[in-house]
Amino acid sequence: MARFRNFLCTCLALAIALSCCILVKSVNCTRFADIQGIRSYFLDSASSQGLQKNSLSLFDLARVKGESVQTELSAYTDGRVLSKEEIAEEIARKYQAEILFREEANGIVCYYAYVSAWSDSVWLYGQKVNLHVAVGETCLSVGTPMIFGGY
Repeated sequence: MARFRNFLCTCLALAIALSCCILVKSVNCTRFADIQGIRSYFLDSASSQGLQKNSLSLFDLARVKGESVQTELSAYTDGRVLSKEEIAEEIARKYQAEILFREEANGIVCYYAYVSAWSDSVWLYGQKVNLHVAVGETCLSVGTPMIFGGY
């Protein structure tokens, strides 16, 4: 009887562990779930030195240090006519971010912001930044703490 009880306890423990793994895997770990596009995750480092992946395994979840998503501007605006600044302000509002400064190069305007609820950040020009929005003529990229790679 004791062996049967141990067997049942072991089976129950395995079922619970498997359920927890499936639950963790099914949780959407992205901060930008509402922005559809090409998603990149940066593992182990919140810099361009991090390992870049487009999809995550269960074992990657604890290693995520940054994320970005790229999409067509038309897919984000869904027919609405918005200026680059209005798009950045809308995204900042959505994440309760304060836009700190902006830069413009080659027709792309980058907005750098800070979300106090997010613990990760990088220092840029003496300020903590953890939300980066790049708006071009036809494309939009959003990243945390920064967009690494092209936009």
